Amino acid sequence: MPEKTKGESDMALSSAVNRAQASTNAVAVRLVSGMREELLAIVREMLEQNTVAGRLAYSPDEAAELLGISRELIHDLLRTGQLGSVKAGRRRLISKHHIEAFLAGDQ
Repeated sequence: MPEKTKGESDMALSSAVNRAQASTNAVAVRLVSGMREELLAIVREMLEQNTVAGRLAYSPDEAAELLGISRELIHDLLRTGQLGSVKAGRRRLISKHHIEAFLAGDQ
């Protein structure tokens, strides 16, 4: 299979970024409007499509980006116990399970 040119790679990356931004915007709108079930379905779809989102755990900054909310809000949710996490050494990790439980309102 022939290698992609730089232009083709840039176009593919741009397309992936546009899809991710559209998904993130959809998440933010639904989170604000309280449509948890629909939001949970969208996050699951994003997790299936996105290699970064397909990981088992995320840093607080990555979780904020995935959910389309601010880092400060993620830290508030962690501090108040509304969003679960685990410590791995000095790092705080938010698992996919923690995100799904938060979105489902299981906290």
